[in-house]
Amino acid sequence: MEYLFLFLAGAVQGAANFGFVLIALPLLGLFMPLKVAVPLLTLVGLFLGTAQLFQIRKKPDVKMVSILLISGMAGVPLGTWILVSVEDALLKGIVGLVLIVAAVLLAKGYRVRRGGKILHTVVGGFLSGLLKGAAAIGGPPIVILLSNYDLDKQTYRANILTYFFLIGIFAIPNYLQAGLFTQAMFFQSIRGFGAAVAGLVAGNLIFKRIDEMKFKRLTYGIVLLSGVMTMMSVWN
Repeated sequence: MEYLFLFLAGAVQGAANFGFVLIALPLLGLFMPLKVAVPLLTLVGLFLGTAQLFQIRKKPDVKMVSILLISGMAGVPLGTWILVSVEDALLKGIVGLVLIVAAVLLAKGYRVRRGGKILHTVVGGFLSGLLKGAAAIGGPPIVILLSNYDLDKQTYRANILTYFFLIGIFAIPNYLQAGLFTQAMFFQSIRGFGAAVAGLVAGNLIFKRIDEMKFKRLTYGIVLLSGVMTMMSVWN
């Protein structure tokens, strides 16, 4: 069953350029604690991100990605501590609520009005790193941030894929230090990668056919669906 979940999450990742963990986490959370699901999905997501980097058609905004990465790296250790320390059900509830609020803000076209672009990027990166460390879901703050600038689909794709790949690499040593990785999990992630890649190929076919407006609605819907599913998994 978990490989079917990874296939579905991979298809979403291929179509929207993010969302792999957002879909897979609440589904896997029905069958395993977050302390197992989060590092497992981080590994599979890192393998998946490596494959997607070769599909980028535009160069990322190096300055923006650099600022995001540095501030995100500051948030990951704190997020990892939260993952290890907070009770599973409580963490799921918090994560679900964060995702639902993020989806509502995105759907309403929320824009950060105060502060400049650098401040927005620093805060967005830190919050993304915090969520990455705690639940492997660093996407929503970055999606909200990039929505401020109305980037075209390909530039958006280059920025978000590059950042997620790099912050994923940084998260691995933090999980290792916290004792969250096992040898069995590593081999499980390799098998899961196969299912996720099959989904990624299917999702890429969708990506080529979706227009800008439908693309944005898809990303908002993914965040909302993930939040609802995560909240539901609390009562599993």
